[in-house]
Amino acid sequence: MAWVQFGAEKDWMVSQTLLAEQAVFNPLRSPDPELAAMLDSIPTASEAEAESTFKDIDRWVVENGWFAPWYWIDGTYAYKKSVEVEPQAYQTVPSLYNFEPAS
Repeated sequence: MAWVQFGAEKDWMVSQTLLAEQAVFNPLRSPDPELAAMLDSIPTASEAEAESTFKDIDRWVVENGWFAPWYWIDGTYAYKKSVEVEPQAYQTVPSLYNFEPAS
């Protein structure tokens, strides 16, 4: 067991760095035929099929206890009413360029 913090990343990156048998953060090269089949199907899948498969992978990861998340890092930021902020996918706190004067 190891203590590691990961950010919110895109599904494909997560699958390839954390779940795949040859993934960097799968140091024991733990295999699973069901998971491998799902991962192998994604590169040739349509966008809708890939999204569905990633949901199946998420379910598999939870049901098989692949990870044991202990907490979620909260990201707090504040701004005035005179500022509008556009939230950004995969970022807890939006980048500076997502802040602009309110209309």
